[in-house]
Amino acid sequence: PYRRLSQLTGSSAVTNFPPGYQNQISNRWISAAAEAPGARPRVLFVLGGPGSGKGTQCKKIVENFPFIHLSAGELLRAERDREGSQFGALINQYITEGKIVPVEITVALLKAEMERTGRSGDWFLIDGFPRSHENLRGWTSVIGDWADVVGVLLLECREEEMEKRILKRAETEGRNDDNLSTIKKRFHTYEADTMPVINHYREEQKLFSIQAEGDAEAVYRNVADLVGRITDLEQRTA
Repeated sequence: PYRRLSQLTGSSAVTNFPPGYQNQISNRWISAAAEAPGARPRVLFVLGGPGSGKGTQCKKIVENFPFIHLSAGELLRAERDREGSQFGALINQYITEGKIVPVEITVALLKAEMERTGRSGDWFLIDGFPRSHENLRGWTSVIGDWADVVGVLLLECREEEMEKRILKRAETEGRNDDNLSTIKKRFHTYEADTMPVINHYREEQKLFSIQAEGDAEAVYRNVADLVGRITDLEQRTA
């Protein structure tokens, strides 16, 4: 369902892809959005280690709050699996090795999906991003002031619990990156690359942490209270 990156982007600025994967990113969308009337999109990032419950909690949030949910991981996996994708093999290589996919690909997919699904002033819940300082740089470079980042919701969970959840998920969902070898690599990447981003938002006083162990419904009650306070949004009533 997702277009080629070459179709998602224009041709104004050359980016730093790995050898053989150079492409171009355009500010066409950003300048057009800046000239359009209305409020800018607002973004709440959701971070946490692999298996911390980001997808589960985001699903509950969008069921009860007026957010549009975008998962960086799901967009990348969809692009990887899309027939004819020029980036499928590259994405698969990075995911299999537990590494972070080049930011140019991830931000282009996020931006295109925000354009496709949202309007001016909408709230977006983006989980699994930014996972590194390079991700943060790419977001700032491509998105800039087109959208307002209100903060980061951090789901904190012990590594042993996350590993247990992932292995259980592997029994039902069959994701090819849910294996013990890749899990360990993903934990290492999270500590090495994502924790510095978390510390950056902590210093900016834009980090909002939730203890994510235990029953998902109990965790969500705390998440809902925090999201309401961060955004001033009210939960939908039945």
